[in-house]
Amino acid sequence: METISSPRIVKARKHHRCSWCGKEISRGEFHTVSTLKDDEIYTWRECERCAEYVSEMIEGYCYWDLSDGVTSAEFIEFMREEHPDVLEEWRTYDGC
Repeated sequence: METISSPRIVKARKHHRCSWCGKEISRGEFHTVSTLKDDEIYTWRECERCAEYVSEMIEGYCYWDLSDGVTSAEFIEFMREEHPDVLEEWRTYDGC
């Protein structure tokens, strides 16, 4: 994985989805965005609620080779193992 543009905080001009948890990012909501390249170029968006957990996963509990990046499935696996109560709350709140 290659970083095309480094993560930066932006205000959404339209609706998006968090690349980690799938939560809708509403127009006007601040979130982190970066542009990455694997097989193709894509945009990765991170909602504010995921930020602290992503940092925790990468800094303290990372089981993955970060040069390949971390997928949303791996993030959900981390949340299931380390913060199942939070993940359940998100699913209840998001109506999943």
